Amino acid sequence: MNSKLEEYLLKAKSLQTEKQDKHLLELCLYEKVYSPDGLDTKNYNMSEYNLEEQRTKYFKTVPIKVTDEEYSQILEAEKINESQNQSNSNGVATALTVIAVLTYIVGFILGLVLGNQLEFSFIVIWWGAALVSGTMVLGFAEIIKLLDKISNK
Repeated sequence: MNSKLEEYLLKAKSLQTEKQDKHLLELCLYEKVYSPDGLDTKNYNMSEYNLEEQRTKYFKTVPIKVTDEEYSQILEAEKINESQNQSNSNGVATALTVIAVLTYIVGFILGLVLGNQLEFSFIVIWWGAALVSGTMVLGFAEIIKLLDKISNK
């Protein structure tokens, strides 16, 4: 095999392994490796307090070793979970999103109608109020979506 090709394939395999390890850590599929002396905060960047020993122990997370077949099963299980989570969309977040869009639309229309009848400043006031309140409701909807996503993990 050509040396450049061999070097390229090794680099690609290394990048794939790094990506897989990062994914496993995100899925909390790791083991804790504690600092042997308990003081190394440079290489062991996480800590927990041990009540029995009454001291802080430092550790690092190391992804578990999985075969290619096991990793493909993990990916399949993750796809199934994601599809189930997407089908079970949060009704409250959906309702708040609809309310936010309606607030934008009604505020825009009321601003035009009342602005034509009264003064131009009413257009700005209604549009500003609709923009602020609609954005706040939309923000709450996004917060609920994110909290739902976190709770489904």
